[in-house]
This record gives sequence, structure tokens and C-alpha cells, in this order.
Amino acid sequence: MMAALSFAAAAVLVIFSGTSADNSGHFCNTTEYEKQVVTEKCSEFTYMTLHKYILDRSASGLADESDGAIQASVRNWEDYPETSPDCVFVRRQPVSKEVCCPGWEGPDCDIGTETDMMQYNVINQTSELSFKTCLNFGPHYYRTFDGRVYEFPGMCTYTLVAEEPWYINVKMVNCALCRTCRKELDMSFSGTNKITALADKVTVQDDTYYITHSRGYRGNGIIIEKIGDYYYLECVSAGVRVKWDDKSTVSVTLTDEYEGTSLMGLCGDRNRNPADDFKNGTVSFTNAAAFGNSYLVETDDEQICPEVAEAVYHFKDNLIERLAKYKCWVLLSSVFAGCHDEVNVASYYKQCLSDYCAAINSFPEDHAEAEDVRCTVISGYAHECAEREKIINWRTGHLCPRTCTNGMTYTPYGPRCPRTCSNLKMVLPQWCSQPVPGYCCPPGTVLHNDTCIKQEECPCTYRKQTYKAGAVTKIGCNKRHCCQWCIMDFCVK
Repeated sequence: MMAALSFAAAAVLVIFSGTSADNSGHFCNTTEYEKQVVTEKCSEFTYMTLHKYILDRSASGLADESDGAIQASVRNWEDYPETSPDCVFVRRQPVSKEVCCPGWEGPDCDIGTETDMMQYNVINQTSELSFKTCLNFGPHYYRTFDGRVYEFPGMCTYTLVAEEPWYINVKMVNCALCRTCRKELDMSFSGTNKITALADKVTVQDDTYYITHSRGYRGNGIIIEKIGDYYYLECVSAGVRVKWDDKSTVSVTLTDEYEGTSLMGLCGDRNRNPADDFKNGTVSFTNAAAFGNSYLVETDDEQICPEVAEAVYHFKDNLIERLAKYKCWVLLSSVFAGCHDEVNVASYYKQCLSDYCAAINSFPEDHAEAEDVRCTVISGYAHECAEREKIINWRTGHLCPRTCTNGMTYTPYGPRCPRTCSNLKMVLPQWCSQPVPGYCCPPGTVLHNDTCIKQEECPCTYRKQTYKAGAVTKIGCNKRHCCQWCIMDFCVK
């Protein structure tokens, strides 16, 4: 084991030495997503959406129009293209750029930055940060509504956030390891409607649903859907939105009406003062462990849960320290440089270091856990960047690769509302234009039953009856009227 670590550390020393044999530049390729703008006839709406373009309402002079009004206009223009005005469509395309490799800077990328990298100043969160979302990912990372970051290694069920009459509890499932850690949510927003969620499995009262990109849940004022890598639950009446993934990330976003209210739980109180987040009612705590333990929820299916101590990690030796810094350096590198001004990278870097170190110390013969820790932290930072439209194409074949099925591709800039057979011709709400990382269908295809198919393969639904692509049937309508309801033009009189 020590031989392997020594080799890794030696490699780090070479990479960060600050010099090269020929004193030449050290350039690396990175990919950023740049906006591509085109002007086409508005009658080309369906073709453009099929190829991942989004209608720019402002540039097209449609900013003041409702979704329904734009939909009616588009339908008319597609029926009578000679009357169509011009519309502006946009999409983001990956563009390869050459930047300085990690550990190098300057016009020729020939100035070593070992000192700056090794002594990177990990700043604390402050009240100046505008977080409105509480975040929990991995086995023990938390960030409150007010931006306070802490570690709490509790392994049971805890109140994440609550205010009468609603609550959200989080149960840690197999979280001794990062790679096996999952979060089960226990929620209620009306006092009687109990909801549990673990990855795609959602139970509302006694009914179980499996949420996919094509199938969600709507009822009792609750909307649940899968978008990109994440599952979203929204309760409009309570002003609460919950997001989770298949692994260990959970976040809760509240509307502004909660600012200054008496919120409870591990997410803090959202009063723009992170210093007072560690409290439960009128009782304040001086450390994260005591604070977290105070929100333990006793459940019938768990044994007595012991209180946990503070999470303290130390580098065992200089070799592990250098290896951890090398592995986590991508967060500080030019790969994410375009996002550093938007999302504070310091807390993520610190988390990556401590978690990677803990994984190596606990499993010195198995680096798979350490790699999973690193990918969890980096993907968390990349997702926050994406929500601010800073799209980073950071995954590679060697760094946290993702595999795809059913004809899909993985992209850091996926559609929040994927185009399907049923919505291809629809003008979607404006909020659908916000990108999310995840799997999506390649240009020229649409999603149907969680599989990518060509537009001409889409079935039709008319009066609750589904027809296969290319089917010919008499449904008592003329072609124009039918195609207001159907994707395919197969209607006969």
C-alpha cells in the first residue's frame, strides 16, 4: 500500500513542481457551453425544438405574450407558413478551449503555482451569501439556508426542516460509505398527507409510484417529477420545493415568505445570520454534533440511535495530504474558473479534502470509496454552477465518467423539460429553459417511455386511444383538425 501511495505522491510532486524540462507551456483543453443564436421563420418551431433550440421570446418580440397565445400563433404559422414572421432561437453548444493546466498560469502557461495551490485559502461562509437553499450531500455535509457549512456524521433519522404544520425528515441509509449512501425522505405538508421518497420510489399515503422522466405524480397540491439527474417535489401552497437524486444529495428551497420565521431542523432558520443557525427552539449549541443530535427523530423501524461526536479528520501523513490535494485540485483549476465568481468553491474544496482523506484512512486498500467521495463533491459543485447558467463539461473518461442507456447521452446542459412525443409541438413555460445536468436524447430524437426515438416513430393519442406511428384509421376528423391533437398526420375522412 505504501508503495502505491509513494508512487502517487511522486507523480504529484512532478506535476506540481512548477518547472518543465523544456520550459514550454502547459496547456489543457476544456469545454464551455456558448450560446448559439439563429433566426428562422416562426413556422419552423417544431423543427428547431427537435434540434434542441429554445424560442427566445424577448428577441422574437413575444415577451409580453402568454404561453397559450404563443402556442396559438405558432400553430397558425405552421399551418400557414407564408404568414410567419421571423423568430429567434437559441441553444448552447460545447466549444473546446485551450487553458492552462492545473498548477500553471501566465500567458504561456509556464509559471508554476504550487505555493498558491498548496496553501489555498479556504474561507468561511458569511452572511453576505445569498443562499436560499439548504443542501445535504454525502454522508455528513450540510449547508444551511443562511450558508453555514458544517459536518454532522449522524447515521439515523433527523429533522431536516420543519415549520408547523409541515416537516421534512431525512433518514441516512447505508451511509457508513459514500458509495452506498442513500437518503430516504419522510415528508408531510398538510398534516395528514404522508410522503416518503427514496430515489425513484415515492409513496403517497399507501400508494407507491416510480418516478421517471416520462411519469410523474400530481395530486393533493403536490407535483413530483424527474428532471435530469434529479427528482423534484413542489408544494405550492406551502412554498416548498424539495430536490433529491438517486444517491445522497438532498436540497430544500423555500419562498421568501419564510425569511425570519421560526424554522426548525438541520437547515437552520433562514434569517440571514449563519452565526445563530445551531439552535433548537430556544436552546443554542456550540458545535455541529450537539446541534445535529438534538434533531434526532425516533422511528419504529430503527434501533436506539446513539449520539455522535464531532467529525474531525486529520491527514495521517504528508503523502496522503498531497494525494488528496491533487485529487481535489480540479475544483480550483481552470476547468471551473468560469464559475468561481458565481459559486463559492472554497467549502467544496475543503469538503473534498476532508472526505477524501477520511476515505483513504478508513479504506487504505480500496480507493473506490475515495473516488466516489471525490465525484460526489465535484458533481455537487458543478450542479450549483449549472443552476447559475455556468455550464462546465468537466466529466471525462477518467474523471467520474457516466454511461448512458436507451439511446440517451449525458450532458451538463440538459433540458429541464425534455421534449417528448406529446409536447414536441407545445410552447413550454419559460422556466423550462433553465438547464440541468443529466441524460437527454440526441438532437433529432425525442423521449418516449424513457427511450429516445425519432419523431416519425411517435405514436398518437386521440380521445384516450393510442395509435402506432404510421397507423391508418378513421377517426372522423379532417387532417387539420386532427393534427391539433396528434403528432402524426395520418387522419382520413
